[in-house]
Amino acid sequence: MSIETVSLGTNETASLNPLYAARTEPEFLIRFLEGVNEAPFSCEKKEMLLALISDLPADASMRDLLDAIKAKEAADLGITPDQYEALGPLLLALQQLDAGGDHGCHFNTPVDAG
Repeated sequence: MSIETVSLGTNETASLNPLYAARTEPEFLIRFLEGVNEAPFSCEKKEMLLALISDLPADASMRDLLDAIKAKEAADLGITPDQYEALGPLLLALQQLDAGGDHGCHFNTPVDAG
């Protein structure tokens, strides 16, 4: 189970799975994911990822890690993984709005509830 398989010749292939390196160097995968994310993770996020990585079976793939992350985040929100999946585009849109741009000011201004 790998995220990418490359042909080396007529009958040879090589697989790349960052989880293999994470078994002995879990911080490697954290740095890899931060690079993909283009931003560092909070300490809480790193701890959550390290716990998920350690709980995965030895033959787990990156897809298994992604599924575990989604299940954990769904549980933290008190919703099912299916509901989390359905809300994914909305959560992404809200994150992009929060990042700035024309509507960023609406996410940083306290609302007067009174």
